[in-house]
Amino acid sequence: MNKKLVAGIGALGAAGGVLFGALPSDAATSATASTPGPLHSSQLEYVTHTWACGADAGLDGRACQVGAEVPKGWTWTKVDRYQARFDKSNLWMVRIDGYLPNASSTAAMAKAKQKALRGTAGLKILSVKSSSLPNTVTKSRIYFITVTYTYRDATRGTRWVATRYADPMDHGAGTQEELTVSGRPQDAGALGVVLNRATQTVALAG
Repeated sequence: MNKKLVAGIGALGAAGGVLFGALPSDAATSATASTPGPLHSSQLEYVTHTWACGADAGLDGRACQVGAEVPKGWTWTKVDRYQARFDKSNLWMVRIDGYLPNASSTAAMAKAKQKALRGTAGLKILSVKSSSLPNTVTKSRIYFITVTYTYRDATRGTRWVATRYADPMDHGAGTQEELTVSGRPQDAGALGVVLNRATQTVALAG
C-alpha cells in the first residue's frame, strides 16, 4: 500500500466494540431532553475530516493516514489511531475505522458480528447485504457487507444500527475498513446516506 498520503486528503468520501464495531450500548449516546425530529438527508452538508496525522501517526509534517467525508457540525472524537467517531445531538453517530489489521473476509466478519450480538435486548437483524460502490478518492470499487439491526436500549428505546465491513482491494477477501452509523429507526434513511457517503470517500494510506 502507498506509504504516502497527501496532507488534507482532497475530496474524500464503524470498531473497538463487538467485532471491531460499536457495541449496542455504545452505538449512540444518550438522548437529550429536547429531542430533534427525524434526520433528513437534505439537512446535511459534508466536510472532509482527516485523522492519524503528523506526529500522532509517526508521520512528518501535516500528512494524514485516514480521511473521509462526514456531516458538517458533527463532533469528532478520536477513538484510536485509525478510528474516529462523529456525533450530533446525542442521537446520531458515524464511526469509521480506517484500518483493521489481519481481519477476516467481509463475509466472516459479518457472520461473527451477528453471533456476537446474540443476547442483546430486543435484537432484530433486519438485513445482511453484500454490495459495492465506487470510491471517489481511490478511483476503485469498494466491496462490502452491511449488517443492519435494531435493539432496545433501557433509556433511549429502539435504536437502529448499520455496521459495514469493507474491502477496497480484494472483492471482500479481506476486511480493511469498518463503518457504523446509528440513530433512531426514523433516522434510518438519512443515516444510510451518511454511511454511503463515508464509504465512497474513506481513504487510507500507510
